[in-house]
Amino acid sequence: MIRWQFSDSTVPETWTVPFNPNVMSSPFRKTTKESMPGAINDGRPRALSTDTPVEWTFGGVMRTQFHYDEMLRWVQKPNEVQITDHLSRTFVVLLTQLEITDVHAKNLTKWTYVTHGFVVGYL
Repeated sequence: MIRWQFSDSTVPETWTVPFNPNVMSSPFRKTTKESMPGAINDGRPRALSTDTPVEWTFGGVMRTQFHYDEMLRWVQKPNEVQITDHLSRTFVVLLTQLEITDVHAKNLTKWTYVTHGFVVGYL
């Protein structure tokens, strides 16, 4: 299994997550269909895209204090980081927030998390 990897080119450092996220929104720009009347497109819908960053969330389970601490540290970085996912796609991301929830289980330390950020580019 390919593990997600976080990279920071300003330091430089990398971190491979012990457990991949199990949920994520689409990290790609969405195109919208908008009717633009006129001679250029004869009023047919035309796909438009913007250069604005894409809001992105991903989350999963953290089972160790090290995973917890590293996720928190990476989200607190003031600069963009590169995240390579399980499909070997690399995104340039500005991480903004980490929501952590304690999960109480029999003699097991475990947290669920949701990470928020903006995809500002693709490598």
